[in-house]
Amino acid sequence: MGSPGSAHAGTPDRKWLDLLKQQQFDKLENELQRLQADYDGGGCQECEANAPYFLFATSDPLVGQRLQEWVAQHPNSVPARFARGRYLNHVAWIARGSGTVSETSNEQFAEMRRLQTAAIEDLLWVVEHEPKTPLAYADLIYIATAQSGEIAAAQIYDRALQSNPDSPAIYRARVWSLSPWWQSILSWGDAEARQQAYILDLQQKYGGKPGFGWLDGYADYMKAEADWRNGDWEAAIAAYGRALAVREHATYLLARADAYADIEAYDKADADRKRALTIAPNDTDALYENGKLDAWRCRSASAADICKAAEAELDAVVAADPLEPKYLLQRALHLAAMGRTDEARRDMEDAQVYGKNAAWVQGMSASILSSFDKPAAKLAYQRAITLAPDDLSRVEKYLRFLADTADCGFLPLQITYRKICSQTDQCRLIGELDGMVESFQQNRRQNCAAQNWTQPAASMALPE
Repeated sequence: MGSPGSAHAGTPDRKWLDLLKQQQFDKLENELQRLQADYDGGGCQECEANAPYFLFATSDPLVGQRLQEWVAQHPNSVPARFARGRYLNHVAWIARGSGTVSETSNEQFAEMRRLQTAAIEDLLWVVEHEPKTPLAYADLIYIATAQSGEIAAAQIYDRALQSNPDSPAIYRARVWSLSPWWQSILSWGDAEARQQAYILDLQQKYGGKPGFGWLDGYADYMKAEADWRNGDWEAAIAAYGRALAVREHATYLLARADAYADIEAYDKADADRKRALTIAPNDTDALYENGKLDAWRCRSASAADICKAAEAELDAVVAADPLEPKYLLQRALHLAAMGRTDEARRDMEDAQVYGKNAAWVQGMSASILSSFDKPAAKLAYQRAITLAPDDLSRVEKYLRFLADTADCGFLPLQITYRKICSQTDQCRLIGELDGMVESFQQNRRQNCAAQNWTQPAASMALPE
């Protein structure tokens, strides 16, 4: 879904990106400075001044290259530094991934911090030289929340309001920072109550005003998000429904679809995803979710129209964010199923740019590769285990792969797995293991006893 604050309600004019890619930096600079001057003088709504900068929140490497060139030619340019800061923050969130803390490797967090440190440098420079850049302040609030917590974000929020007292972007970032999952002092319930009260106060003050349409249904949406994170799917679905009764929004529909999927109400989930794309045909998240759905339907039924729709939807999201691993791997899965393995391989290689430290990226790559390149799949499975050595599901998938491919590595690995399982009740494959070993020994004509096997480094280690 990209970085917080990266979504835009409309479809910004892509002429800004065209000017950047064509290296027309002076013209781009003048256009953006004109928008800023209009905003400063009260002649331009904040959303209009912000719109070009939403386009720079992309992983497109050409955009990154051109931003570097722009800053090099105009080192004291507020628009150039602002655009680069947004780009760096966006790719930082991609490098971190969307998994929980336990699902995220130390390497992912380190890469996120490295990129966000560079983004902070640009964004702080921007607000010091042009305090009336509310979107830059909003990005700093998001970063501070993720890195240091709500208290650090509150300090930036207070400073931001001094120059931007009625900013929709700043208030929205503040709402996000008040979410109970970011709190270290208040209890979950107290934090949730504080956030709800804050949203209701904003609605009373700004409801119906330009730029604040996002407040419609937002209290129920954030309540649903809290319920979902607590695993209360039914309460989350009810709260999403209340939000949708106020405002039919693609984000609300897609979130409810996830909750429906959690209770295995797949028909309702699919209906919400389709509806989201109907009301927001250019929404990247809606395109991605429908691309996944249509690709699955294509693999199940091989209907030409469904297969083409899936490819078009996945092509669109990759075009918007070319190095986002989840987009690339979903398209790779679809392409591999269509027999276009060279294209699938290229997408998997591109996914390594920001996904090389993510166990799920390696695991999904392994699953895709297993259908046409088993040696590469084996290496990818090993990388996934190395990145997540405590995740037994990675070991179990690798065991199945070794058994299915009659690889001699299966025998020593299953011994290691049994030893691990003697100390935990989390093993899901242990009940099938005897049958897998018997089948392996019957089907494996070559004697594996003389085969050398080396366990992947830093993986599948026995607990001390």
